[in-house]
Amino acid sequence: MKLLDLLRRYERRYFNWSGFRFRDRKRTPDPAPQTSGRYPSSSVFVAALVLICVWSVASLSLVYRHSVPYFQYVAGQTVGNYVYSEVPFEYEDLTQTRRKREQAASQTPPAYRLDASTTETILQELGDVHSVVLGRLQQPLGSADEQVDSPPPSARVLEMIGLLAPEHITTLEYVLASREKWKLLHKLVADTVRQGILDSDEKASLVSGSQVVDRIHVMDSKDGSGRKSVCESREVQTPLEAADRIARDFVQGFPDNAGPSQSAIRVVLGHLLRPNLLYDFQATRAAREQAAKSVETVRRLVPTGVVLLRRGAKVTDEDILRLEKHQQELHSRRTLHESSLELAFGPVLCVLLILAAAYCLYVISPETLLQKSTISLIGVVLILQILLSRLAADVYYLNWTSSLFLHAILPLSLGALLLAPLAGMRIAIWAGVLTSLIAALQHGRSLQILFVGGFSSVVAAMLMHRARKRSHAFRAGLGIGAAVFTSCAVFLFHSEVPTDVLPKILGLALLNGIAVAMVASSLLPFFEFIFGVTTDLTLLELNDLNHPLLKRLQLEAPGTYHHSLMVATLAEHAAEAIGANPLLARVCAYFHDIGKLSYPEYFSENLHSDNPHEELQPRMSSLVILNHVKAGIELALKYKLRKPIREAIAQHHGTNLVYYFYRRALEQHNGAAQDAKVGEHDFRYPGPLPKRKEIALISIADSCEAAARSLEKPTPQKISALVDEIVQKRVRDHQLDDADLTFAELTVATDTIARTLQMMLHGRVRYPKEYEDEGDLFKTAEKTAAQEKDRVPAGPSPSPSE
Repeated sequence: MKLLDLLRRYERRYFNWSGFRFRDRKRTPDPAPQTSGRYPSSSVFVAALVLICVWSVASLSLVYRHSVPYFQYVAGQTVGNYVYSEVPFEYEDLTQTRRKREQAASQTPPAYRLDASTTETILQELGDVHSVVLGRLQQPLGSADEQVDSPPPSARVLEMIGLLAPEHITTLEYVLASREKWKLLHKLVADTVRQGILDSDEKASLVSGSQVVDRIHVMDSKDGSGRKSVCESREVQTPLEAADRIARDFVQGFPDNAGPSQSAIRVVLGHLLRPNLLYDFQATRAAREQAAKSVETVRRLVPTGVVLLRRGAKVTDEDILRLEKHQQELHSRRTLHESSLELAFGPVLCVLLILAAAYCLYVISPETLLQKSTISLIGVVLILQILLSRLAADVYYLNWTSSLFLHAILPLSLGALLLAPLAGMRIAIWAGVLTSLIAALQHGRSLQILFVGGFSSVVAAMLMHRARKRSHAFRAGLGIGAAVFTSCAVFLFHSEVPTDVLPKILGLALLNGIAVAMVASSLLPFFEFIFGVTTDLTLLELNDLNHPLLKRLQLEAPGTYHHSLMVATLAEHAAEAIGANPLLARVCAYFHDIGKLSYPEYFSENLHSDNPHEELQPRMSSLVILNHVKAGIELALKYKLRKPIREAIAQHHGTNLVYYFYRRALEQHNGAAQDAKVGEHDFRYPGPLPKRKEIALISIADSCEAAARSLEKPTPQKISALVDEIVQKRVRDHQLDDADLTFAELTVATDTIARTLQMMLHGRVRYPKEYEDEGDLFKTAEKTAAQEKDRVPAGPSPSPSE
């Protein structure tokens, strides 16, 4: 009978299309909890407690230190609307501060260093002039402490004297012959060069250049440790000015022969004197930096209601600074909303949002409300995501304030990345959208945050749902980064923000995705252990056939081991065909019959000789068969197998009837089915019924594989009819009532199992016989062995000693 015929037979029943949950009026309701019926009080209490906790955290994140209104301005952007100050605040006027510091630096006089070697050279050459003019090489006239051994006149002095006019030489002989006149001249020259002589071009640039410098700073030594003085720029003399001044001062002291003496002295000193003030760049820069640092920062107080940005104006760096200070002041002042209406609005909105989200969760995954551990896991992840989003925003505003890059660094997809492998893709997307809504409310009902968080959560859930390797988390992180960048770019293209910020947003988005992936990878094992959830990553570890229990099956029950492998292949293909978890189906099928290790010889696949059930009563045989479920659960607990595997061991037979021994018991009692000694319940498995899709598929594949082995000639037609009959019997016996399977999925799974069995049990080509009498292989082998023995010649008989 085909499956469609069965559906027509039950067309008058009321079906719940979310699964095989028949509402047959003639059938007594199953006392076991149903996902579409009344929920246990403990599950309702846990769900209500989780909702209250999530609502409390979400409400507190909205009303306590409510986030400041965000802005997305950068320098050079055109302002779209007026922005006013909401609170008085103080900010640093960088423009005015910079202007004052530049002014202080420009007013600092440049530093010049007095070159001592040039000074001594000038004085030495003056002494040489005195010696040459007087025709003597001894010490020049002067005070006793100045009379030291003099070196020979330099070539420069001799050349200069040779170029003097005869009348100048005569005048010099007259002047230098007097001891008093020489002392005065020597003193005037020494005082002048020790005050400093500046180059004429450099002085011109100081007093009449583009920037007039009124003063200069003169230092005696190179390291600045000597005498320091500040001189007026105009008073510093050039070589010619110094020569002229010395000549005038000299003739004022000795007015006799004033004209010739002044002219001769001016000419000689004009050749001797040269600049000895050198510009010191390092000292000048250090002095100006010190002067700039000494200027205090200019601070300005901005009252409430002042225009911070004007519509149509270009945003400057100073505008950004004022906005940041304004945002920080707002953030530091806000603890709770000022008005009671705003204070009540957040919690009320959260109540509506949480209730709507709970109803959506009931619609998309009603069985989740029965699983207290899953509900608790979802609550913890939601609370973690809400707090982390708010904390990340607060830390961000403490450093940058402008919300331009906020969306790129908020970890809005962490909850979806965690729940995708732990609770499924649909719940992960649901949680991602819910937490994105709450994050949007935290930031002034931001549509951009909602879009960025929702889109990145969907991408995270899709990439992490079937992660089979730890490296897949890194792939999911890159996907999250790409989703965040794409979302931010979409909103930026509709604004007037310069596009040169896109590389920075891309870097922050990728960093956000990789960081979220690393955190999720670190937290996944912790959540698996605490809440008893099994992910595909853990299933991959259990997929190893070298597990101790599977090794025991290979050695102690090889038939059961081979049967488990076949069931795993059937269940995996069927699960993949209907969109269930094929990895979970395979791993659970590996371990579903480990209870047969207790008495492997009592199961048909392990029989090698006589059947031990022939010596037992049907009731005792059924107890041995039924006990393998209980023994399997004990072994699973001993080896700490995961919860889905324990569920598969307990549920893969449901409440099926061990029909073979039940029939034998009826035959022993002359078919008296109503006899009290033969109760059908004594020959049924204890249950419960399969609930997961994967376990229901294992249950069907288990029966189909075992029954197909009993077919004498397993043709495709026989196998297909056998699978259909087994499935129909399961439906008639209400074994699939609790399974999360639809009729369409069951049809696809049935066809897949039948097709896979046909490939497993396919026949082989019959090869032609080599001999006509090759009917019995054993007889042929004996005949061949006898012929070979006759061909071997007999050897010598052994001696007695041997």
